[in-house]
Amino acid sequence: MEKDMTIGNPTRIIINFAFSIFIGNVFMQLYNMVDTVIVGRFVGAKALAAVGDRYNYVLYLWIFIGTYRGALQFRFRKDLARET
Repeated sequence: MEKDMTIGNPTRIIINFAFSIFIGNVFMQLYNMVDTVIVGRFVGAKALAAVGDRYNYVLYLWIFIGTYRGALQFRFRKDLARET
């Protein structure tokens, strides 16, 4: 499903987009909490430290991917505008 975010009420579009990101972050945090509990109880302290450390890397990875995709989309939209 592709949605053009340049058409319509900007406030509503931004709120819908932010809400979907918020829900994704809530699920990511819940996953991290459950993972921490399971690893802490059944695997050990060193593995628990690795799980806690991994969360920051995953977060930075998602920020990088989102920024990269946004930059690519912005660049290609400019190229498409020049062609037409």
